[in-house]
Amino acid sequence: MTTAEAFYADAVATDPDPWEQHVTIVPTEWYTAPAPPRRWLLRDGRAGDEGVLPLGKVGLLVAEGGAGKTMAVVQLALAVACGGSWLDTFEVPERGKVLLILGEEDAEEVHRRIHRAARGRGSTPPERSIVALPLAGVTCSMIEEGGDSGFLVWLKEFIQKTGPYALIVVDPVSRFCGADAERDNAAGTRFCQALESLVVPAGGATVLGSHHTNKQSRGSGAVVGAASARGSSALVDGVRWVAAIGVEFVEGGPVDTVLTLSVVKTNYARKPKALELRYGDDGELVPLLDDDKQAATKARDEAAPQARRQRKRDEAKTKREAEIDAAVLDCVRATPGIGASELRLHIKAKAGCGADAADTAVARMIQAGRVQRSEGKTRQHFLVANASSEATDSSDMNGTSAFHLDLDAVLETLA
Repeated sequence: MTTAEAFYADAVATDPDPWEQHVTIVPTEWYTAPAPPRRWLLRDGRAGDEGVLPLGKVGLLVAEGGAGKTMAVVQLALAVACGGSWLDTFEVPERGKVLLILGEEDAEEVHRRIHRAARGRGSTPPERSIVALPLAGVTCSMIEEGGDSGFLVWLKEFIQKTGPYALIVVDPVSRFCGADAERDNAAGTRFCQALESLVVPAGGATVLGSHHTNKQSRGSGAVVGAASARGSSALVDGVRWVAAIGVEFVEGGPVDTVLTLSVVKTNYARKPKALELRYGDDGELVPLLDDDKQAATKARDEAAPQARRQRKRDEAKTKREAEIDAAVLDCVRATPGIGASELRLHIKAKAGCGADAADTAVARMIQAGRVQRSEGKTRQHFLVANASSEATDSSDMNGTSAFHLDLDAVLETLA
């Protein structure tokens, strides 16, 4: 037993005062010997198993309502109970027991969520490794004026009797923090202390609360970060770790909703790289595949206002070029052997375009193999046998850039 441990044990035995027992005379070995290695609930499998979420600390998972917070923490519960990984990315180095305190769900709904999460995971944890506390419709504030609520007193006793636990989930914190914690910093700090008070009875568990975002962090273009938690800033300031789930609706992509999980506050490790997710068949969160990421990025670019305007300009240009190209074929078909100057005049009249646009369209049709031009001074033009007006729709014209045209050389001969 170290000097500090001996002092602590002696203080607890001789002085029941709740503050005196925490006084620690710093021993010499604290200056000279390394501290015990930190233990982690989660490590990042993408980055050499670097620590992500520490054991024995309080954190928050922040997202808008309906984004998947509860499903995410249920999936985390199974990952901790089974061992393995969470979201196929964050490794669980030590399997442990989990307490799910769910303030918005009844037992039947918890059954559904756990069943879907287990089906998506493809594995079942050991018997009695997850304890659920469904509290929908039950008053369960942890703090009240003057100190701990009756619920918190009971909860700490229950945790101590049924533990030890590796993870305790409190979902969502709005059901447990009392009336003032979201609008008063002192009450918010007091609630963070209530969450911290669960760590020791649980045997050093990580306590993870889920919380809603504020209005400014919802909707199109919103960014979810450390300041996105609803209510007083004390809730974020008082915990040691915060992750946020951003929700993005992507139009035109194979995945219409992209969720981004980011660690936005961490006191004991580097912030890991953000993780992009989607909803699985059972509503569970699963990582985006590389192909889905690329498609989502393309859809975002196309949906951006500037890119959208440019796309409309490109579409209008392609449509206009297709109309002039069709006029080229019609004019050559009507007058086989037509000369360059006369063809230019006919195209201008038929398509309502300028001379340069007419010459460029003729050059495109020659390079595309739809119009044949004779050699010599006459430069007569004939329709290639398999060329037809039906072949000049916009989809065909969309691909003309693939011919690697030397338009300058062709235009020079047409001049």
